[in-house]
Parts: sequence; structure tokens; C-alpha cells
Amino acid sequence: MSEKDGYQVCPYCAETIKYGASKCKHCHSMLAVNLSSPVEKDIINDADVELNDNQTLEQNKLSFSAQDSRVENDSLGDAREILSENTQNANNTIKNSTQEEENIITNPEQPTKFKSITPAAKERIEIMEKYRSVFNILMQLSYLVSLIFVGMGFYKMFAYNNPETARYSDPPVNAYVGGDAYNYIINANYATAFFAVAVFFAVIGMSFLLFNLFYTHEISREQTKWEVGTT
Repeated sequence: MSEKDGYQVCPYCAETIKYGASKCKHCHSMLAVNLSSPVEKDIINDADVELNDNQTLEQNKLSFSAQDSRVENDSLGDAREILSENTQNANNTIKNSTQEEENIITNPEQPTKFKSITPAAKERIEIMEKYRSVFNILMQLSYLVSLIFVGMGFYKMFAYNNPETARYSDPPVNAYVGGDAYNYIINANYATAFFAVAVFFAVIGMSFLLFNLFYTHEISREQTKWEVGTT
């Protein structure tokens, strides 16, 4: 019998015993321990190879995971650095702009680095000029209507003819009844109403004048911030 059959010869009593036995059953001598039979060796070797392959695979996974983490951390660090730099630049720009506008307001005569008016400021000035023009027209119309009603009131007071004396000649002016006293009362009431309407339109015209002065002041204030003369 050979090791391939699963048996071996005891080196002390030359009896046949199982391969891998640690003690002879015949002479009870202690034998050197063999791990396993050739078949078991092959199985163990295959298991070792598989274990080594698994360990190599795990090590590769850990290596790739570490590389991915390192790459991700590097990318995240770069992104944070870029974001921090952009935020700092934006804050510096806002701070500089605010400081420059404060300098312009506190000291309009101080020369600034602005070479031309910005589009936003130019648009604001154009809109306020349109409003000022509209309020200017409305103010003039209000005063014109007020003057017309004042004239109509004075016309009712001073343009009058007695219808009894002018019955056979020209038609009477501002005469509604036969008596002069009644005509005076009626014309006075008309004149009072016309004067009241004239005062109403004069107040409206004053309101439009105030709006006009307000936008004139705002336009002048906006123009002091910029060199409007340059383009």
C-alpha cells in the first residue's frame, strides 16, 4: 500500500497504519503528524489559493476604495477652495462698491473711478424724467383749467345786462329773470361755484408741482453719483 491509497508504514514496527496518524495502533509509538492525505492536500492547496485570491481581491477593493476616497476628497477640497475663493471675491466686490458709493454720497466733488454712468442708473434717470414730464404736463393742465374757471366766475360777476332794458335790442347777458336782484344772486352763486372748482384744480396742480419737484430732486441726486457727461 502507498500514500495514494491512504495508508502508510509505521517506521517503528513496520505495520500498516492510516496515513496522517499521529500514533501507531500497533506499537503505540508517536509519529510525526502529517496534515492530510494527498487528496486533502490538494483540497487544502485549492482552499489556500482561493483564500489568497480572496485576500488579494479584498486588498484590491480596499486599495481602489482608498484611491476613490482620496480622489473624492481631493475633488471636494478643490471645489471648496474654488467656492471659498469665489465667495471672497464677491464679498470684496460688494464691499468695494458700497465703499465707493458712500464716498460719492459724502463727498460728491471727490473724483471717482467710474468713467460712465451704469445702465441701471441711466434707466432709473430716464424713468424719473418721464414721470417728471408727465407730472409737469398735468400740472400745467390743472392750472389752465383753474384759470378758465376763474375767468368764468368773473364773467358771471361783471358781464350782466338788464333784460328789461335790452328787451328790444340785443339779447340780455346773464339775465335769467326779470328782476335785477334775482339775477345778481344767481350770477353770484355761479361765480362762487366756478371759483370753488378753480381752487380745486389749483390744489391738484400744486400736488403735481410737488411730484415734479420730488423727481427733479431725485434726478439731481442720482446724477451726482456718476459722471453723466461721459459715455
